[in-house]
Amino acid sequence: MVVALAVLLAAVAPCKALGPLRVYVEPDAVAPRDTVMSARLCLTAPSGEPRASSVSGRVTIDTAFATVLDVTRPSGSALVARDNGGGSVLLAGASAQGLHGGTLLTIRARLARPGVLPRIDVHITE
Repeated sequence: MVVALAVLLAAVAPCKALGPLRVYVEPDAVAPRDTVMSARLCLTAPSGEPRASSVSGRVTIDTAFATVLDVTRPSGSALVARDNGGGSVLLAGASAQGLHGGTLLTIRARLARPGVLPRIDVHITE
């Protein structure tokens, strides 16, 4: 029974694509001795029209608890993202067909205290 539940949970894709329009952070679980963590910035979009045609904003990580190592985005993404240092990641993107739900970007950060997740804030301006 436990094995079946573990397989089911592993099969669930991160960042569900459909639902009410919202942007949120989905961090991966960390063990007590982990020194690196990953978190995804997710977008859920309604299944019908209208869709969000553009997005811009900033993701801020508390630098007392972590430093940003890198930022990656899915291949074919209409989004541009960059780490500008100081724990901030700037993002912007637009698409004439509307942005699709799912993972917008993935942030990897080095933890200052092993196993302790930093606070991650998302500020969407458009």
